Amino acid sequence: MSLLDPAEAAVLDQITIRRIEPAEQARWNQWVGQHHYLKNASLVGGRLCYVAEYQGQWLALPGWSAAAYHIRARDQRIGWNDNQRRVRLPLVASNARFCLLTDRGQYPNLASRVLALNGARLSQDWQEACGHPILLAESFVDTQLFGGAAYKAAAASSGAASKPSRSRPNKWVSRMSCNWRAWTAPPTQRRTPGGANRLADHQSGPGAGRRGALAGTGPAILAH
Repeated sequence: MSLLDPAEAAVLDQITIRRIEPAEQARWNQWVGQHHYLKNASLVGGRLCYVAEYQGQWLALPGWSAAAYHIRARDQRIGWNDNQRRVRLPLVASNARFCLLTDRGQYPNLASRVLALNGARLSQDWQEACGHPILLAESFVDTQLFGGAAYKAAAASSGAASKPSRSRPNKWVSRMSCNWRAWTAPPTQRRTPGGANRLADHQSGPGAGRRGALAGTGPAILAH
């Protein structure tokens, strides 16, 4: 399909995204294990698993987990100190898995569409599941395999290349051997600006959302 194919546009307009049901977890794990290049569906810490679908057909599988403890590009962009990072890291979620189930090139704009839909609801879903919102969403892009086109399409801005800290390794991190590039973007037009900057605000913390200080704020997206 071409980028302007009306059939693709019709599909993208009707795509929906939702959290998977508990009974669907095994299927989600199996398909992520089969279709994601890491061949592993394991997520660390707090997690949310989603499915993007069209008329009941599963098209994409995003998965979110706890954020990496230390990433230089992210920490420099936020400008928080070590104590702020320790307290407020729960306000960051990692897009640890994201795979498409369609044929390569079938829907060229599918990934960015799914990211936009997922970003629009991530903070509220995390609030319901974990008791606090999300201000920043991060992901790791292996630049030897991917160009981060979906993040660029979401009006992302490039940041410095970064490598993760080895102080908190996991199977995913340990398999990444190349540089990761950072991208930031608001997931929707409704997002309150400055999500990353608010992490360095003295009022921000996991409990702030319950007090209403973070109400209505959606996460910025930071991809490494």
